[in-house]
Amino acid sequence: MAKYDSGLQLATVTGTANTFTAIQLNTAQPAFQAQLQTSDANATGDGTSYRLGSGNALIEIFDQGTNNNTNGTFTAPVTGKYMIGASIRIQQISTDMTEVDIRLVTSNRTYNYTSVGGDATADDFHLAESVLADMDADDTFTVTALLSNGAKAADILGASTTTRVWAYLVC
Repeated sequence: MAKYDSGLQLATVTGTANTFTAIQLNTAQPAFQAQLQTSDANATGDGTSYRLGSGNALIEIFDQGTNNNTNGTFTAPVTGKYMIGASIRIQQISTDMTEVDIRLVTSNRTYNYTSVGGDATADDFHLAESVLADMDADDTFTVTALLSNGAKAADILGASTTTRVWAYLVC
């Protein structure tokens, strides 16, 4: 049996032993996903930290609550726990570049994913990271990529399936 209440959808499941509410839908809950549509050439490689959205703008797939902007900054509208993450594809990696970092940077802390000892034959890294982060109202979230020990020649790839960033309020 299902019950609906304007904007909030509740599904009540009844069985022989239990009755519980299974689904809640709240369209006011903050959530966004954006992608880099156009590649950023020579973004990093020499230890330079590159912030997604600081070159080519991020294109929003959706932004429920309008808390994200195209320069890659999400601002938490309320205090809570947010699932934040990014998927980044990097090419033009030289044999000298031995460390690749993705950093999910919030006002409270930085969550770092490091891959050491890149595969020079691949010329291509595709890294993803997500974490449940505590954020206060008006805290910000951005994503940076950093490659070390080479020339500033690594490209952050754009297009619909390569480089994305997301966040949503969990609780």
